[in-house]
Amino acid sequence: MTITRFTNEIKIYDSGVLTTNGSGVVSHDTTDVINGEIIKIVYDKITFVDGGNLTLKTKTPIANLETIHTQTGLAADAIVYPVVALNGTAAGDNKWGRYVVNDTLTIATTAGGDTKTVRVYIYYK
Repeated sequence: MTITRFTNEIKIYDSGVLTTNGSGVVSHDTTDVINGEIIKIVYDKITFVDGGNLTLKTKTPIANLETIHTQTGLAADAIVYPVVALNGTAAGDNKWGRYVVNDTLTIATTAGGDTKTVRVYIYYK
């Protein structure tokens, strides 16, 4: 079951347990539109294949920025704080910012192992 919880203004999207098919594929769209800054992503590996990759992306590309984060070589639970470079006007003047979205997000893999499980939590505000 997918639950969206509210905690001190930070919202948490819980994907529920996702299970790959016999070819190692899973694709899950968030049941709610994620509207706000992506603060962090927590990958709960459960039985997901060691070294598998998971991608979190927007359903609708935003100015050629479709992929928010790809967790490569997942061998244990992981916590990531995805950021995007904000281009400055001079060389070396890049700043970092959070992804701001207003879209359904997709969690996907094509090589997660046969009938393996993973759970993803998306923190946003």
